[in-house]
Amino acid sequence: MDSTIHDYANFLAGFVRGEGVSAVAKAEMLRSQIAIHSASQFPTLDPATNPADEKIGLAAGIGLVIFNGPYGKVFYKGGHDDWTDNQAICVDAKKQCILLYSNSMLGETIFPALVKNLFGEAGLPWQWEYNPNGSPAPVQ
Repeated sequence: MDSTIHDYANFLAGFVRGEGVSAVAKAEMLRSQIAIHSASQFPTLDPATNPADEKIGLAAGIGLVIFNGPYGKVFYKGGHDDWTDNQAICVDAKKQCILLYSNSMLGETIFPALVKNLFGEAGLPWQWEYNPNGSPAPVQ
């Protein structure tokens, strides 16, 4: 997905407020569709698992990754291309989101520290999101 930070922020703000989407559609998007047990997101066919995934209810929703964090249900979506990095993280019960865009693929190395400073400990499964063997280790 390509978007401007302005448009994506407006989408997330409306989504957490329940604007522009029915309550039924929002609930379905944030429902656990497929449980995630893998130790990391990539490589996709790696058979290694992580029992911590089940403890937090890590799962694929519709277009989002969801889990239960210290503040309740959290959903997020990250992405990158050859030059940029982005991460959107929302705590549904608090109606709060953080949207991070970086003009470097190294953005993911500072995203965990930024989220912790801005949001507190949201419990994101950073080791699942960013394969420690395939990308720079995130700053904690």
